[in-house]
Amino acid sequence: MGFRVSYTKQATDDLAGIISYIRDELSNPEAAEHFYKSVKEKLELLCEHPYMFPLYHNDKLSAQGFRFIVAGSFLIFYLVDDDSSVVNIVRILYGKQDVVGKI
Repeated sequence: MGFRVSYTKQATDDLAGIISYIRDELSNPEAAEHFYKSVKEKLELLCEHPYMFPLYHNDKLSAQGFRFIVAGSFLIFYLVDDDSSVVNIVRILYGKQDVVGKI
C-alpha cells in the first residue's frame, strides 16, 4: 500500500517563497524550476518508501519522529502517519539557519 504526500500550509508557503526568491531575487528562473522538480522527485519517493530518509539529528525532533530530506541548501522536514498512510511535509527550511526553533 502506498502513502500519500500532504503539505502543511507552512510547507506550501516555504516552497513558494524559496522558488520566488530563486526566480525573482536571484533572477534565475531555470534554477527555480530545477529546484522545484528536484523537490517533487524526492517527495514522490516517499509514497513508496516513507522511511528512506533519516530522523533529524536533534533529540527533541527525532523523538517526535521528524525525518528530513536534503534538497540543495534546504531541508525538508516530514512526519510519517502509518495509520492514515500519509507523509506530512511540515517545513522546508534553509539548512544553515537554526531550524529547530522553526518547526
